[in-house]
Amino acid sequence: MKGDSVKQILILSLCFVGSAILADDRKTEITKIRVVEQGIYKCEVVRWVKDPRVVGGERALIGPAKIVQETNRIPAVVGTRFGFRFQIDGEPKGQSVELEIVGIYPGEGLKDSAQGKPRKSDRYTYPYKIGKVEYMDYSFDHDWELVTGE
Repeated sequence: MKGDSVKQILILSLCFVGSAILADDRKTEITKIRVVEQGIYKCEVVRWVKDPRVVGGERALIGPAKIVQETNRIPAVVGTRFGFRFQIDGEPKGQSVELEIVGIYPGEGLKDSAQGKPRKSDRYTYPYKIGKVEYMDYSFDHDWELVTGE
């Protein structure tokens, strides 16, 4: 599979659903979320943390990410990190909001050796700030993640 995997693609569909965390009585409003950059990135993994909300049961805490190639076609190759930068438009600027992140996996989903059946999606919340350019990614760290499709 690895020989052909450069020709194959995987597009991770991520959906955002915002709900505000109100720090005070100000009205918080999200008007839209814009993708400002997407593609293949390079960064250093600072450490791994356990997280049962995601397939594989852990996620990477990373340093600053640098885009290597702007694209929406991702080679299914272990070691590839892909994602996007986005900005939440709304008021007040700097207000923290919880976004629901939904990762939808192609085909029958992803199945690591510890799981009993394939997982079609991940769903969790994460805090971001209105007006700040934020970053989200996924990396192929194991052969079992190399499921191709849209």
